Amino acid sequence: MPVQDPAKLWSLAASAILCEQNQQRHDEIGGWAPGDQARSWCDGVLSDSYGIEDDKTFQDMVDWLTRTGHSAEAKSQIAGLGPNPLADYPKQTIVRAYRAQIERQGLLAWDCGRLAAVVGWGYHCGYNDE
Repeated sequence: MPVQDPAKLWSLAASAILCEQNQQRHDEIGGWAPGDQARSWCDGVLSDSYGIEDDKTFQDMVDWLTRTGHSAEAKSQIAGLGPNPLADYPKQTIVRAYRAQIERQGLLAWDCGRLAAVVGWGYHCGYNDE
């Protein structure tokens, strides 16, 4: 049966780019139907990409993505920009190009997408309920 709950639909939409990148399903929370394969894959990506090993590190990451996220790093990059764009590193080039948007709203869509994906993957690892 298709997902009907608006919060779950929002979560599916917010994490869709990561699901597509990882060749996962778009109709299941965390990109997987529940099962051993889902748990194994999700456990690996949470550990390797986010340093999540247990309930505490899972909650710490959820809190960080909710309160601070990658927006803080982008704003810090803006603060450290020099006068010469030709000397920019790749991240600095991006924040220079989108400076006004980042100063206004940070990387809200990026952080929300990551948050939805991490929470979905955490569901398959038993860190949270659906």
